[in-house]
Amino acid sequence: MTRSIVCKAALLACLAFTTLIAGAQSPAYEIKASIRPFKQGYLYLAHHYGKKQYLVDSARIDEQGNAVFTGKERLMGGVYMIAYPEKNGWIECMIDREQRFSVEADTSDPMGSIRFTGSPANEIFVEYQRKSFELGSALNRLQQQLAQAAPEAQTDLKSEMQAKSTELTAYRDGIMRQHPEHLLSAIFHVLKEPTIPPAAEHPGGKYDSLYAYQYYKAHYWDNI
Repeated sequence: MTRSIVCKAALLACLAFTTLIAGAQSPAYEIKASIRPFKQGYLYLAHHYGKKQYLVDSARIDEQGNAVFTGKERLMGGVYMIAYPEKNGWIECMIDREQRFSVEADTSDPMGSIRFTGSPANEIFVEYQRKSFELGSALNRLQQQLAQAAPEAQTDLKSEMQAKSTELTAYRDGIMRQHPEHLLSAIFHVLKEPTIPPAAEHPGGKYDSLYAYQYYKAHYWDNI
């Protein structure tokens, strides 16, 4: 019995050691990507930083069209792009706490076909992208119509544009309320500009451009 206990203890110690080694060797991030129709070459993982993009990693595409980005250190949180082999297009993903997930898409319809597995955060991000694209396209069309519209038609077009902008702002506010811990919410907070008080609340009860400027300047960093 004593020998059996010793053997079991040795086996448990061996298993524990093996688990530790496996854990130490597992990648800090693992992003599996399948973007049709590519079945050769490389996909590139790049990071948005301001108006520029910086290469972070590359992964070879196998014959089944799969590529896997892996690394020993966790990625910095932010919006990333997975660029096509010729770097003439890309899909976007958001990387924060979840750094082990899969994504698939088709270049014929990147926005409509993109799907994530193992990343609820990216599902929220994709829905926002689709909504933003929908409203942004509508705003562009209205802007083009406004440039050619007769003066009497401009008021209605401007009202439509304001309604679309308000809808997008409300959508962002909804994400911030429902998902306050999401990285996207943090980004929206940073992008949010101060709301100037109505004219009735300005000194003297009427609009004051100097007061509006000073208020905007004083509250510019409130959401940072």
